[in-house]
Parts: sequence; structure tokens; C-alpha cells
Amino acid sequence: MTSMFSLTAVSKRIDFFVFFLLRLSIRVVLLQELYNLKSGCPHSFVLYMASIQNKIALMAESISPGHGLHLVDIELAGSPRRTVVRVFIDKPGGVTLQDCERFSRALSAALDVEDVIRTAYVLEVSSPGLDRPLRRLQDFMLNIGKLARVSIREKIDEQSFFIGRITEVDGNTIRLILEDSKEVLIPFEQISKARLEIEIR
Repeated sequence: MTSMFSLTAVSKRIDFFVFFLLRLSIRVVLLQELYNLKSGCPHSFVLYMASIQNKIALMAESISPGHGLHLVDIELAGSPRRTVVRVFIDKPGGVTLQDCERFSRALSAALDVEDVIRTAYVLEVSSPGLDRPLRRLQDFMLNIGKLARVSIREKIDEQSFFIGRITEVDGNTIRLILEDSKEVLIPFEQISKARLEIEIR
């Protein structure tokens, strides 16, 4: 009898705890919905930011050739009320402060005309840095002779990433020379992530 009473009491406590968590989760969802309505942002902020990033990338890629530049990467940060847009550009020989200023003015004007970002935003334009990402085939071509870290989707020789020097881009194939002088050929479509390695000389 005592054992049955104890089990019943424990069961009631568990039911109450589950009910409490359910009410709490519902309140969190309702508060999130209320916040979304007040801030004017879409239901999914992540999808919203991804959509904005794609639009900005298309605009930046169309503007950059006219300034002798190419787009390297775009990062978005901030909140639904204030977005920080970081755009990284480059050109052979490196970008100057004047390059960044001119490109920033051109991109900012285009963003305002198209009303891409409907909240307050800050636009930051700069060079990509020493450990810049390599996203396009052109990025590998422009960095032949430099050391890179390349992650791949399907293993080659039981390895999922390589650190080696870019020696050639032949069609869609990247040729790397590793530290042990071994050569590896990586199809561009197999690359999941790549960036330059900082070399200390």
C-alpha cells in the first residue's frame, strides 16, 4: 500500500513538472511571436538574414567589377532592429582605404534604392585579411603559391581536409602540394570549406 502511494505521488509530481514545462514553452513561443510582431521581423530571423545575405551578395558582385574589385565574403550580425553588414573585397595587389570607401558608397546607395534592409544597418567594407576564405574557383586562381587549408565532402586517401600550397588550377581541379611534398588533386565541387593559412616566416 505504501509502495503504491509513493508511486502515485511520484507520478503526480512528474505530471505537474511536465505540465509546468509545457506552459513555460508555450509562454516562450508566445513571447517570441509578440517580439516578432513588435520588431517587424519575419517568423524565422535566421531565414530572413540568409535571404538578405544572398541579395546583398548579388548586388555586391554586380557592383565590384566596375571598381576593379571582386567580392570575397559577406557576414551579417546584429539583431532584428539593427543589422551589421560586413563586406570583404579584394583585388590583385590588395585593396586600399579609398577602394573600400568608394565601394561602400556605391553599395550603400544600391541597398537604399532597393530597400533590401528594412531596419537600421551599419555597412562595413574591408579587405579579407591574411586568413581569407576561398569560396570561388577564381579565389584559388588569385592565390596560387599560397598555403591553404581545404576541407572536402568526400575523403581522399582517408583524409577529410588538407593543408598545402596551391600550385595550379586546372579546369575545376585544385592542385595542392603538401608538407611531405605529396601532391593531391581536389575537384572544386568537392570542397566544403577553404581558407588561406597564415604563414609565419
